[in-house]
Amino acid sequence: MLVCGEVDRQPISPIFEELIKNNLIDGYQPDILGEGFTNWLKIEARLKETKVRSIPHCFGNGNFGTRANIIFGSISENFVSVEDERYLPNIFANDSFQFENGKHILGNFTGLGLTISEEIFESEYSKNEIILH
Repeated sequence: MLVCGEVDRQPISPIFEELIKNNLIDGYQPDILGEGFTNWLKIEARLKETKVRSIPHCFGNGNFGTRANIIFGSISENFVSVEDERYLPNIFANDSFQFENGKHILGNFTGLGLTISEEIFESEYSKNEIILH
């Protein structure tokens, strides 16, 4: 699979428009957090008339980016996820997301469903906390 566009931003740049128009790439991959949900809907609309898949870039975005990616993918007909970084050290509690038979299964939650692990926060990060009076 040939995927590109990690550093591209809206609007889609001319070089990537050419690659997309001629189906010369398998996936277009701007960053999920850099583009945001609304711009990804626009990207999906543009890709719909082609064979190019929507593959949001998520490397380096950790739990937050992976979560945003999977939630966006749940409403997409053209989505592929290739980067999952929930294993990286972070302050988030384990989530209810599951991966079965090649698909992510969402849990029952509001928003992105992220909760902070108080134990990890207290042991690793609270020493950096500053209280303002």
